[in-house]
Amino acid sequence: MKRLTALFLALALAALCLAGALADVKVMRGKTWSDFSVKTVDGGTFTLSESLKTHDLVVINFWASWCGPCSYEFPFLEEAWERYADRVDVIALSVEERDTDQTIRKFAAENGLKFPMGRDEKNMYDKTGGMGIPTTVILDRNMHVVAMEVGCKQSVREFTDLFDSLLPEEPHEEPHEEPRETPHEVPQEEPHEEPQQPQEQPQTEPSDKLDQLAQFLQHARDQQEPAQGQQSPQQEQAARCVLRFRNASGDPVPGVQVSFGETAAAESDGSGAVTFDESRETYEISLLRVPEGYRAPWTRLRIEGDGFDLTVTLYPDQ
Repeated sequence: MKRLTALFLALALAALCLAGALADVKVMRGKTWSDFSVKTVDGGTFTLSESLKTHDLVVINFWASWCGPCSYEFPFLEEAWERYADRVDVIALSVEERDTDQTIRKFAAENGLKFPMGRDEKNMYDKTGGMGIPTTVILDRNMHVVAMEVGCKQSVREFTDLFDSLLPEEPHEEPHEEPRETPHEVPQEEPHEEPQQPQEQPQTEPSDKLDQLAQFLQHARDQQEPAQGQQSPQQEQAARCVLRFRNASGDPVPGVQVSFGETAAAESDGSGAVTFDESRETYEISLLRVPEGYRAPWTRLRIEGDGFDLTVTLYPDQ
């Protein structure tokens, strides 16, 4: 059943790849990924914490040997990894239970892939919500998710642009201390200084202190307590669900009709956005209608998490 579900989602994502659409799942950003070790098909072991000692980013790619979109983007990922191997590491994990080490080795050889590959024996793919493969998760030095995308990329540059946007300015280096040499010096007599009299600090009037304290308390209250009847920025972000529709040129596409589960259908506005302020554990999104001249990249999408902000590209119906 799990394979059939993944197969169905992969077929849907194949249409997404052909349309050039890629889902950027922002609800995963900032979450911590647990350390893990997996056996690679070349006989080695990949450990997340060890890799992050020498790399700034780690890319986890979930795939399967029968997944067309996965095969399509792997050459782009391979070239991007070879360019950034000193700062970005990659581990590709197959979610297909029937993909043996031998199957994966053969797949890698036929496609000229050299980055580490293995099997998702720890079921880490389930952490992503299982929205389809390929799914790419990128972690920073602190094992925090800095990007998660569902769907395949169309070029090497899409990977390298993503890496450039996430890499810190300074490369990651392990602290290294050079041995210190103790110089042999002739002890010198310390100069004698007369003790200085402490200078008197100007006194602040009690009323000034009270005013300063009142201003400080008011500022702290303003920062911590939202106005009555309003939500804090964190609360608004947690409950906000936004879909932003763009065309191939990046211009907004109004008039796209969608529904979020049982919520009544709504259309994208002049900015191409559809917004629902609801908090759920799972969002079932249905794409009901696109304007004439465009084709729908998908009909249904499932997202786990409290709120999201996705950008969807619509391409001409040719």
